[in-house]
Amino acid sequence: MSRLHAVREADLDAIAAGAVVLGCGGGGDPRLFVEMLRPLMTSTSVEVIAPDRLPEEALVMPVGIVGSALALEEQLPSGREFADTAAALTRWTGKRPTAVMTFEGGGLNALSGIAAALALGIPVVDADLLGRAMPRLDHFSLAAAGLELCPVTLAQPGGLITVVDGVDVLGAEVAVRSLIGRTSGWGALAIASIDARTVQEACIPGTLSRAYELGQHIGALGSWQEIAESSGALVMGTGRVRAVRRSRPDTGDRRGSVILEHDSAVIRVEFESEFLTVALDGEMIATCPDIVTLLDVRTGAFVSCESVHQGHDVAVLVLPGPQWWADEVGRLKVVGPRAFGIDHDAVLMEAR
Repeated sequence: MSRLHAVREADLDAIAAGAVVLGCGGGGDPRLFVEMLRPLMTSTSVEVIAPDRLPEEALVMPVGIVGSALALEEQLPSGREFADTAAALTRWTGKRPTAVMTFEGGGLNALSGIAAALALGIPVVDADLLGRAMPRLDHFSLAAAGLELCPVTLAQPGGLITVVDGVDVLGAEVAVRSLIGRTSGWGALAIASIDARTVQEACIPGTLSRAYELGQHIGALGSWQEIAESSGALVMGTGRVRAVRRSRPDTGDRRGSVILEHDSAVIRVEFESEFLTVALDGEMIATCPDIVTLLDVRTGAFVSCESVHQGHDVAVLVLPGPQWWADEVGRLKVVGPRAFGIDHDAVLMEAR
């Protein structure tokens, strides 16, 4: 995989296209950030630093958007949220970041690090805390490495800024979701800055470059077969969706299942905001943290958890997730099927 060294306006569309793949059917629409960033980057670029090129004294602040993608579309960012949340965290900790990184490399957050870097005038690091989109803060690689997230700051539209400190990772997740659920529905979150060694050992390297490379490969392609071949994805099967079973999103529960007929077999795809697992006739054949995605076989468009419906003709594709998650025993507990209440070990593409 080739490394990005800078992001220019001309690169935004490719990053966004790749971010849709890594969004795994969720994560929000990255085009929202593309349209926000495009006029700001016509004559400037954002420096990209690989984790292994960070100076020893670097302090990297993970940032991103949390909350409802629908709420974000209804109340667009003013452009100040990342600067405000970073300034609040700097005041609270006394540590000024020298670079930022997104905490989620799939969906709209793939570009949140670029937006924050542009707002703060500092570089963005080519890494994240997931390697794809996932729904909760307790899935972050920092949590898998036994590290805390707090303090964190949340800047919401309208100017409300909140500091969350003194709680563990789960406590931070509960506090942040409660705040945005009772107020604006979304916010810009900043996590306590981490040093270069922590970025190198406890973060997922190369996620921004991966999104860019995927987007370059698939951006001009039309058919789902071309997209599967160019991206290196495994095709788990194709078929017509016979049922979509959803929990109650009005209660905050975004779990569900997509059931499709594949030849004479049945494929079941489980999701919780993002696609998580694939089973063929009851046998688990792919799971998170690998990249599970659905494509419309007629148009080649990526299908989201929200848009998939009965009668939809789709292809189920899987790409390998970050190797980091499988490198040490215990990490998969944070992002594997059991982290989502699915009683099965992880089934990873690289192990095939």
